[in-house]
Amino acid sequence: MTIVSENELGISNDDFWKELYKDVPIPLKPGEKTVPMMIDEIPDRSCEYQTMSNMVKKWVKEGKLVSVGMRISNGKLAQAYKVVV
Repeated sequence: MTIVSENELGISNDDFWKELYKDVPIPLKPGEKTVPMMIDEIPDRSCEYQTMSNMVKKWVKEGKLVSVGMRISNGKLAQAYKVVV
């Protein structure tokens, strides 16, 4: 582990922490969904995680969905997507 002093970074300790916290994922926003959420929305069909994940990749490639990054959903990290409008 390398220890870096404030002077070497050129920023204050508080600013350093603020920069680190920018990496912490945020909760899902309205209109964003994770793969498990999509699976839950089609109760009349049995769909495995891998199958839905492959569909989502296809939809992203087709420009129907866009990845919005990691989000917190039910206390867990998950990749989130939203519909392209």
